[in-house]
Amino acid sequence: MAYLQRKSPSNMKVWKICKSIFKSQWFFHFAFAQLFLKVLRLPHGIIHQKNELFGHKMAWVESFFYSFYIDLPVIAYYFGPLWILHLFGSKRFKLNHIVFCSICLILMVLTGIDVSYYPFSGTHINASIFQLINDPGNQIMPYLASYWYLVVLILISTYAIYKCKGSENRILYSKESSVGKRILIGLIFCIGLFISARGGFYLKPLRSINIGKFVHPKLISYTNNGPFEIFSSIDAVQEKEPTFGHTNLLNWRKDYLTGSDAKKNVCLIIVESLGKEYLDMPNEKLTPFIHSLRKKSTEFTHCYSSGRRSKEMPPSIFLGIPKLLKDDYISSNYSHNQAVNAFGLYENNGYSTSFYHGGANGTLEFESFLKYTGLTNYYGMNQYPNQEDYDGAWGISDRKYLNYYAKELDHKKEPFFSSIFTLSSHHPYGIEPQFRKSLRKGPYENSQSIRYVDTSLALFFKKIQNKSWYKNTLFVITADHTSISKNPFYQYSIGRFHVPFILFNPQEPIRKTIETTCTPSDIVPTLNEMTGIKGSWFSAGHDARNNTNAIAVMRSDDEFTSIQYPYVLYTGFDGKPVTFFKIDSNLNQIDLKLTGARFKKMHEYTLNYVRQHYHTILNNKWSASKEVNNN
Repeated sequence: MAYLQRKSPSNMKVWKICKSIFKSQWFFHFAFAQLFLKVLRLPHGIIHQKNELFGHKMAWVESFFYSFYIDLPVIAYYFGPLWILHLFGSKRFKLNHIVFCSICLILMVLTGIDVSYYPFSGTHINASIFQLINDPGNQIMPYLASYWYLVVLILISTYAIYKCKGSENRILYSKESSVGKRILIGLIFCIGLFISARGGFYLKPLRSINIGKFVHPKLISYTNNGPFEIFSSIDAVQEKEPTFGHTNLLNWRKDYLTGSDAKKNVCLIIVESLGKEYLDMPNEKLTPFIHSLRKKSTEFTHCYSSGRRSKEMPPSIFLGIPKLLKDDYISSNYSHNQAVNAFGLYENNGYSTSFYHGGANGTLEFESFLKYTGLTNYYGMNQYPNQEDYDGAWGISDRKYLNYYAKELDHKKEPFFSSIFTLSSHHPYGIEPQFRKSLRKGPYENSQSIRYVDTSLALFFKKIQNKSWYKNTLFVITADHTSISKNPFYQYSIGRFHVPFILFNPQEPIRKTIETTCTPSDIVPTLNEMTGIKGSWFSAGHDARNNTNAIAVMRSDDEFTSIQYPYVLYTGFDGKPVTFFKIDSNLNQIDLKLTGARFKKMHEYTLNYVRQHYHTILNNKWSASKEVNNN
């Protein structure tokens, strides 16, 4: 018996190797990294997904355990330089730990950006964040000033990590170790690192899109994180066309055959971050001028933006391409498809066209994208006559830029199709000093900037109301996306997509409301029917005045959202229905069964809409050309 209990020499060697690994500084760093990444998830979960976490407690426990596996690629990639030092037996333990702390600092910065950015985008940051950082219109210092407390917290946390050095500092193997032991440990280390980087033995490496295979759909966003999403999207991955639905059941080709000689001008005003909530707050009048304009306009009360970021706005409004791909269309491999935007359509009808934005030229790739798809005249901060009006953040403040825009319109050859995208209601809210004193703050962080934009629009309309072209112009006020809210409906439910769509015709100053569901992709098709243009165009949108059975479809972090107000359907990325509910008069959610004629209609429409959207973009068929669509 004593002989049987005795450990064999081979077992002793394996045990010594394992003991050497477990007592090494490398193992301390690996274990600390796993714990560290679990802690980094908490801010996102507590701030943005508290209801999901507490509503799915057992699923959260499951998500927690899966996160040990999901974090392996993050540890392998981000801590790569440190693992190389350990692999080669670096005895500079202090240097090793400084490298470890530096990488933790980078991950905390990325997580801080992710948590702060999420309310604006509704998604985690990805590799495109580096394009945003390098964007000529972006300034880092205003953000650091606004989030100084995060900077302080990150620095304190980094110092605390530095003080946690572990009780022992040992290398994986000493120089006295045999060559065989060194090779064996090095081989185990490299194989483990390779498997971790790939996330297992799958044919393809683990990416954020795979998280849904392991965790509850409502906790995908929590389990994922900014650092993981960044290296998941670092390569330009081809989108995959779904297998559900049909590719050509929906009629997205528009043929305008009659035309008209009495062509209307168009002025399309896109207000940064103007959520519909801001127009309807019961105890606050954030937008008194817009409110007065609504009294003599046609208002589409249920317009839902397909995206949560400004970069998703131009394709949606000007090409009728809503945000359904995982990446935004402008940053995707498909932005160079042969789609033609509204500016190109109107230029073919003899219109003078223009797009104005007070930000730096090159901001969010607007200029290059719009020009590539049909625009001729783009006006950015470079074309603005007085560079001293720069607000120190994003560009020229709205009051000054709208005043400049009014002068520009007065010199346009009629008919014209012109659009302007404001910027002062974007963080860090570059408001002129005199308005910071006169305009009231609250209830939200951006409320003063919304009041400022409203005041600027009032001055703009006052300046142009007596111009000869004014009454022959159709004015539209909408938004790129929604923004900050404390109301749960506008934070988490479909309210986070709810934007205004106000159509003002000075020749018919009559209040009219249209309650059918629509999207910003419907704006241009609606205008096309009113301006008298002629020709063919391709867009997923429709004339919002006559599209009584419309269903809005958009993509969020976890699923596709379909809205036919007051009915809402969530459909998983696999095409299976997840949740079906109705919004009551108090904006509460009433869950419904996944049955019935309305559910079936919405579900079938969603499957066909998504499939046709992917098929058309991936096969470069977003074109009115019959030759292209017949290939």
